[in-house]
Amino acid sequence: MSEDKNFETKPTQPKASCSGSFGIKGSIVFFILLLFLFLHVFLSAAVPAVYVANRDSHNISVIDTTTNTVIATITPTYLVGGAPQVLAITPDGTKVYVGNGPDETVSVIDTATNTIIATVAIVLGDFPDAFAITPDSTRVYVENGFSDNVSVIDTTTNTAIALIPVGALGTLPQFLVVTPNGARVYVVNQNSNNVSVIDTTTNTVITTVTVGAGPIPIASTPNGAKVYVGNFNDGTVSVINTATNTSIATVGIGSSPVAIAITPDGTRVYVVDRGGLDVAVIDVATNTVIATVGVGALPEALTITPDGSRVYVANVNSGNVSVISVATNTVIATIPVGTLTGSTHRFNAILSDNARVYVANRGSSNLSVIDTATNTVIATVTVGAFPLSIALTPKPLIITAAVKHARGFGIRFTYYQLSWNAFPGASFYKIFRNGVLLSQDTHATHYLDTAIDPSQVYIYDVVAYSSNAQISSGQVHVGPS
Repeated sequence: MSEDKNFETKPTQPKASCSGSFGIKGSIVFFILLLFLFLHVFLSAAVPAVYVANRDSHNISVIDTTTNTVIATITPTYLVGGAPQVLAITPDGTKVYVGNGPDETVSVIDTATNTIIATVAIVLGDFPDAFAITPDSTRVYVENGFSDNVSVIDTTTNTAIALIPVGALGTLPQFLVVTPNGARVYVVNQNSNNVSVIDTTTNTVITTVTVGAGPIPIASTPNGAKVYVGNFNDGTVSVINTATNTSIATVGIGSSPVAIAITPDGTRVYVVDRGGLDVAVIDVATNTVIATVGVGALPEALTITPDGSRVYVANVNSGNVSVISVATNTVIATIPVGTLTGSTHRFNAILSDNARVYVANRGSSNLSVIDTATNTVIATVTVGAFPLSIALTPKPLIITAAVKHARGFGIRFTYYQLSWNAFPGASFYKIFRNGVLLSQDTHATHYLDTAIDPSQVYIYDVVAYSSNAQISSGQVHVGPS
């Protein structure tokens, strides 16, 4: 006799406390008698959304990506008068951190309720306008451009727990990136022509790496082995070996690099050369330029689809987006969007979730939504005034679970089978049960848990990783209702 039941799920952040693998032992011949229970899965309490920081209207627009409509407008309370400049979402998708520029505060938004749950004062930090969040979502590193330091926010308490000097007065830190394993943060110092390396265990600068003139953009390879730094003033890209924290190559790309993105497989680096009106393509293995792709007027920002197949480049002065095929390194489409598309190189203004590309148009105060299958704009969403920065909630894994039975030698066994979709850009998955790591597979999209007690309720988390960085997750509860 079979019975169907539904189980409610609630999103949590999985934590690995121990590891193990389970299997049915002995020479028992199993056969599946009956698949009798499917679970109704709620992927997240939060709606998949785009968050848009609107500088001049002093608020944040929240767009439902399923309907491409604004579902909330959030207005922070400023201490001394400021405006949202930049924002970032934790890898687990639960919180958005908003840098309020001259207000010297960071607002914290709960994505489940789209309300501000905390305002963090950046004491002795001036103009917070760039973030790097650790892969486990526990720490936010905040670059304070005018005070030459980095603040560290604990995401559990939403308090600043450390202030890290990165140079002398006038160093002007710009961008920063955390390595995929969360062990180091690399901070670009534009005026001192170097990169500070922060140990995230001690929150201290452990070394400084000299790079080219006027460094601004920075990116880490998915495996964390190399960091690429664009030097705006001399038209080069410095390559840092993270094992030795030394510069191992300097790659000439043309004129003025302002943005860098690396393919999910870690083989190619795409660098926007604003002055050259093109994108340089660097081979990671040889650290040489293998292609130069002409794009539109004043290119400023780019994004790579999670499946690594295309690069989308926002061209400010031509009001369009160039689409580059990674396979051929040629422009395969040019898409008209809004006025002053993209943003200055300081802010995320174009992002992709694979099926869609989202572009903030600061001059026309709207967001263009591009369908990547057709490379056409399918929606234009009005937001607040002068949108500068956007962030996407992580796309959840779609998990199904089933309870199955098998018999052998007169013994009846019950086990749980989990299945999930192959997530674009994922190199492996981790499976947790009640917070305990069960398994880590490279390509598997299913898991059998045979060491279960049918009378107990279990919480399973499946987490997708690109190298060591978490890119998606899903959860399901299994057991008696």
